[in-house]
Amino acid sequence: MSSQITFSDEQTMLLDTAAEFCRKHSPIETVRARLDADQIDATTWQEITDLGWLGINVPEEFGGLGLGLSCVVPVAESMGRYLMGTPYNGAITASECLATSGSREQKEEWLPKIVSGAIGSMALTETNGNWILDEIEAQAVVRTDMLELSGTKCFVTDADAAKFCIVSVNVEAKARLALVKREQIPDGNLHREIVIDETRRSYQLDLDGITVPVDQLLGGSDFQAIEFASLLLLSAEITGGLVGSIHTIVEYLNTR
Repeated sequence: MSSQITFSDEQTMLLDTAAEFCRKHSPIETVRARLDADQIDATTWQEITDLGWLGINVPEEFGGLGLGLSCVVPVAESMGRYLMGTPYNGAITASECLATSGSREQKEEWLPKIVSGAIGSMALTETNGNWILDEIEAQAVVRTDMLELSGTKCFVTDADAAKFCIVSVNVEAKARLALVKREQIPDGNLHREIVIDETRRSYQLDLDGITVPVDQLLGGSDFQAIEFASLLLLSAEITGGLVGSIHTIVEYLNTR
């Protein structure tokens, strides 16, 4: 017996709203202009914030809508379809990480900021090509009440504009997550990467020389939840891109 996977009424409404917004704000000419400008469109990002999309998955007690991660899918799909190239997926993954692994104090400090438009980024992958998230080479050594970080992270999206990055490190041979504020990262530790998808502003993050207070370690380390959120959002974005490609092909064939 087969079962059909469909959007709920709430998700369908979100899909319609998001598709119209992305279509209006991201025609192909605008996409090309954003690539040339090589920066986040602050006006569009503020509109996304005002629509409440950064709080879809955030619990209501922290200023969000409390609709769950599944309701983010229609927005991510629409952004993929129209090549929006925003920090949305990174910010949502960061908020999901804080919601599942952060302490109460960390949630109270950072989740409302994300809902209000603060950009978060995830620094999890490394240059060795290992995609198992809790197999980490980067280190964090405890020195009294500080952590001394070392190692290199890659594919850190929008790291230059992010208010914080959540970094995976080994602490006393245990995989942990640490929140590193943007002002704690020297500009010389960020290096722009060239990736196939030019709509992604990707960076390599050199952790050497960065120190943060021990209390910036997250309370937990739910790597499985992070992987699930990342793959769900990426799958939604890819699905949107495929839908956009099919529509372009059909339109071309109909007008030949």
